[in-house]
Amino acid sequence: MKKISLIFILFLSLNNVYAQVNRAVGRTPQYHREKPKVEKKDPVELTITYLKEQLSLDSFQEAAVKVYLTENQTSAEKIHNSDI
Repeated sequence: MKKISLIFILFLSLNNVYAQVNRAVGRTPQYHREKPKVEKKDPVELTITYLKEQLSLDSFQEAAVKVYLTENQTSAEKIHNSDI
């Protein structure tokens, strides 16, 4: 009976020690890498600079395209945010 109780006590004490081991010590940097911060760029400005280079727009055409793209973006955001 002493042997069984001794084995049982030994098993319980080892089980508690085993449960306290932190197994994530070596693996945490792998999963918690810092992502590079990406600057948010205005899509309207990017599109205007692209179109200005490709189509050689003058200042009036650039302003007209900017107004059109801004209106289009706001209407698209309105549709995207609506609950349909």
